Amino acid sequence: MKVKYSLSQATTHVKYYASHQMMITKLQTFNDLKYTAGAEQSLRILQLNMERFNWFLGDIRIPKFDYVVNFKTKQVKIYSEYMFGTQIYPDIASENRDVIYDSMVNSDQTWCYQEGINPANYKTYDELEAKRSSMLMKTVKSKNFGFKDYTLENFIVRGTKPLGKDEPHWDIAYVDLEAFCECSNDDRKKAFKFYESQIT
Repeated sequence: MKVKYSLSQATTHVKYYASHQMMITKLQTFNDLKYTAGAEQSLRILQLNMERFNWFLGDIRIPKFDYVVNFKTKQVKIYSEYMFGTQIYPDIASENRDVIYDSMVNSDQTWCYQEGINPANYKTYDELEAKRSSMLMKTVKSKNFGFKDYTLENFIVRGTKPLGKDEPHWDIAYVDLEAFCECSNDDRKKAFKFYESQIT
């Protein structure tokens, strides 16, 4: 399957001697098909909604990405935009605690998804994609999706790095796409409490 988001579509960073575009490729091989199906569902919902919101969750920038799933080999390959900046450290994290909390933990984000698809029922991503294109969108009224891993290493602070060409302004990005899952507001609050000592 051809990915719809490729290196040539990554944000262009211009220097006096060259233009740069970077992506990261990650391959996950799962032990069980149910985990493969769960990862596919989470990435599908995240991608669909981030495209709708210009790759932001509140004030937090989420990297543009695409993915390929092979249910036969139980593999998910993610192609993710590289976020230029540095991993956040405790002093900066404490200054941005409220932004992180409001954008990612206590978010009132309404998530959309395509109802009625069970990825485990399909052998290839192409079969799933063919079925998915004919499904209607359903708006989820609950807040039962989000990120649950608030380890500092998952956050990138742009700092003094210049924005790329036509890139919307952002200060903090979150890069652990696999941490997106079905979770309640209470689940996120408990997870945040677990990691809060790193942030404050």
